[in-house]
Amino acid sequence: MNHLQPSLPHLPVEICAQEWIDDMKDLIQTYFYHGPWRHLDRVMWNHSYNLGDLRAWPIVYESNDMVYVLGSLKSAANLAEVAHICGVQVNTLVTLCAKELQAKGTPESWDSYLRLRSAQQCVYALDDLTVKVAQDPTLYTEQAQKNCRVWSEIARTLNARRAMLGKKQVVLFHCFGGIHRSPAALAATLMAREGLQAQEAIEQILWRRPSLRPWKHRDYILWALKHWETLLSKHAHAALSL
Repeated sequence: MNHLQPSLPHLPVEICAQEWIDDMKDLIQTYFYHGPWRHLDRVMWNHSYNLGDLRAWPIVYESNDMVYVLGSLKSAANLAEVAHICGVQVNTLVTLCAKELQAKGTPESWDSYLRLRSAQQCVYALDDLTVKVAQDPTLYTEQAQKNCRVWSEIARTLNARRAMLGKKQVVLFHCFGGIHRSPAALAATLMAREGLQAQEAIEQILWRRPSLRPWKHRDYILWALKHWETLLSKHAHAALSL
């Protein structure tokens, strides 16, 4: 089996993808300004990144064997509230903010908290950096590469957990605020698991949460999603073995 190398191309590919990146940024702005916004959009728009102010977010996508929920660290720390709002019981957490898990208002022991709720947590450390390719091409590429590697690991982990659970997975994707890292991982998972193209996955998220306006000053995420799409379309096995 021939696997692709776990690396992203450098500047020339970014330049080729720039038109698509600009189109996605326009799409994000269109949803933001034209909605339609729901009640939770207005709640989230007024949040201050104080953990106590953040509320649970809704289901983004549902398939035969998966329910995908997007949230914040507040959502992860209040799974009962998520169940009340969404009508589903989360049994898997995909956590993209390993460094922020002990923020004020979170469980003293995540293990005990999740055990009581029959849920498991997959934790990944991703930094939420703002970097432009013109500022630092190397860091820009490294951040895109890190995201792709984490997305690959998430896809493998969810596949293994699906076989172990023997029932429908209800997965909460979250980072600290639920604005950049977790929507990107959710979009990548929808592409890998549900066969969506990058734009389709992005639109699924924006349709549910038009106020999100993700990835501002983080073009490397859009670039990584486009590259992820290419990997999946040409060598799905390679994308899942980065």
